[in-house]
Amino acid sequence: MPWKSSHAEEQRWQFLQQALQAPRLGFAALCREFGISRRCGYKWRKRTLQVGQAGLMDRSRRPRQSGRAFVEAWRKAALALHARHYRVGARKVRALLRADYPGARLPSERTIHRWMRTAGLVCPRPAIARPVQCPPRFLVGYRCNDVWTLDFKGWFYTGDGRRVQLLTVRDKASHYLLAAQHVRRVDECSVARCLRRLFRLYGQPKAIRVDRGAPFCGDGPRHWSRLSVEWISRGIAVQISRRASPQDNAAHEQMHGVLKNNIAQPPAATLAAQQRRTERWRRWYNEVRPHQALRWQPPAQMYRPRPHVVRPPSWLYLANWVALVVNRRGYIYWQGRRLQIGRAFYARRIALRPRQGYWEAYFGPHLLGTLHGSEHLIRPVDLSGKRRSTKGRGLRPLP
Repeated sequence: MPWKSSHAEEQRWQFLQQALQAPRLGFAALCREFGISRRCGYKWRKRTLQVGQAGLMDRSRRPRQSGRAFVEAWRKAALALHARHYRVGARKVRALLRADYPGARLPSERTIHRWMRTAGLVCPRPAIARPVQCPPRFLVGYRCNDVWTLDFKGWFYTGDGRRVQLLTVRDKASHYLLAAQHVRRVDECSVARCLRRLFRLYGQPKAIRVDRGAPFCGDGPRHWSRLSVEWISRGIAVQISRRASPQDNAAHEQMHGVLKNNIAQPPAATLAAQQRRTERWRRWYNEVRPHQALRWQPPAQMYRPRPHVVRPPSWLYLANWVALVVNRRGYIYWQGRRLQIGRAFYARRIALRPRQGYWEAYFGPHLLGTLHGSEHLIRPVDLSGKRRSTKGRGLRPLP
């Protein structure tokens, strides 16, 4: 505006006296007489009516909100969330900020990651080229309690030298961590006891996914152990991953990495303190930590347990099938021969189905293998999905 700098306040006061009193001219003509725009005239009239003559003074042009102060406030809030919530990454920090400040304009993930990298909280990871492999045909599990994943976290020692062996159970659809329990021995009895308790609390899944390690797998037919046979007798499908293929259970392995970074480095002083720390982390993982696959919601908002109804399947064999019970050492006696089935099937009923030239051994609807001629050992079924060639052996391919 063309005010003279030495008499700006005086000219504004003269303008407002004529504007507020009975003007001899219209407001637009008065503004043209003083050489200012109507917008400027209305501004000074509004300030004078609100404040009085003090409103004629020039105000500071300093921004009401400093950009550096605004950025520094978000940076401190992001780093505080990172330290409070078990050192989560930039995506999780932004999701936690969104929960605390709904509707606010948040910094981007790149900006938060840059703040964390500058503070020395994260380090870049080298890119590793991994071969692409086709996963096996597993039940996907779109609903809660469709598929549970089980595994043992790699053992570590507490401060007093006690060995920690954590059994982790996780629902695949909702990412809900059902249990992270220390067991004294990595055996079938400890795992079965823990799973029975979870069945009573959360219900029974349709399938359980495990790796090829003990005690989930054994040396018998279909690589089943006594634990796997117990689950199958309950009507639960057992999904066994491929050998040396952790990508078949990648989400569970990723959870183990988060668990290791948060509660095992460094470990607690005693075993009881380590279990309490693990349980606190499990509650945080289920109730607070946002998951990208769940649209940044914690698993506790997605998981719904099903009532526990124990209905073991009733398997009835046909009349022409031979039903036998496996003894303690894993054998059945038939036609004067001792046939080895496996100790995993102890006290279970195995049926032999007659075929043309050979017999088939079944455990319920599951084919275990074939028996040919006077052999004393059942040939295990091929689980690779490829039919083995029987040319020249006088045998029929497996159905």
